[in-house]
Amino acid sequence: MKNRMVAITLALSLVFSLSACGGEDKKEKASEGNKESEQVEEETDKVESADSDAAEDETKDDYDEYLESKAAEKIEETVLLEHEGLKITALEIKREDYYEKNLVLLLENESDEKYEVEIESWAINDYLQEIEVLNDVAAGKKSRDKVALQYSGIDKIGWIDLQFKIHGERSSFKSDFIRLETSEKDKIEDKELENEIVAFDQNNIKMMTNDKFEGDFSEPRLQYCIENNTDKNIDFYLDDVSANGYMIEIYANHTIPPGKKVLDYMIFDEDSLKESGIESIEELEFIAKARIQDTYDDILETDPITLNFK
Repeated sequence: MKNRMVAITLALSLVFSLSACGGEDKKEKASEGNKESEQVEEETDKVESADSDAAEDETKDDYDEYLESKAAEKIEETVLLEHEGLKITALEIKREDYYEKNLVLLLENESDEKYEVEIESWAINDYLQEIEVLNDVAAGKKSRDKVALQYSGIDKIGWIDLQFKIHGERSSFKSDFIRLETSEKDKIEDKELENEIVAFDQNNIKMMTNDKFEGDFSEPRLQYCIENNTDKNIDFYLDDVSANGYMIEIYANHTIPPGKKVLDYMIFDEDSLKESGIESIEELEFIAKARIQDTYDDILETDPITLNFK
């Protein structure tokens, strides 16, 4: 009997031992399965990440190509000015994004004095732009600068005329207009006002306006264009301006170089109009005047010009 009990005990021990081994094998297999699953997930993540990076690169390439196509204007690297150790070079027209487009300039100062550089006057396709102040350049240094082109309202640029003013520690200098032509110079059509009317064309000075106001009554505005077809720098202004017979003040003063144009707005003050009981401008009257900038000689004084907007 005793021997039988010992045999049963040994048999049970063997069963439990084998069961334990089986459990360990299952744990090892499960662990190996988990490792394989993790490796698969890691490889999948790597592939997805690579695909995502590739997609981003492709999207960036497409966007860069799009910007490149929008920046149709190309220029050759051109030295615009050399003056007493200062050299100004036009490098490229660069579109930074959908809205921003710049003329990139390199200023190199090989002199022994500091220069302050500004673009005193400049035009795109003969239309004058706002004055641009460039970076100061210390003696022996360089400066990479940008001139913003996107605010001109001109989609395609055929040429840019630049007049530089340079202030040194010992002297100042103003250049003539320097023309920089682009690859689009032969494709430019003259910019026209919408529903353009000619206010006057006299003594080689011409003024056009739209035939209607823009904006609401809080700030009505009238777009106009002035062409200086003389060979002189002129100071142009409007005098004796009235709306519906009431005198009003309008700022429309411009210095216009020969062969250049100004595109701007007459902006009317709501309070001034209300004080005169004007609810809408039906008639605008003014006298246009101009004088030669250097000599102050009068070159233009029109008869009263009446524009009707009924």
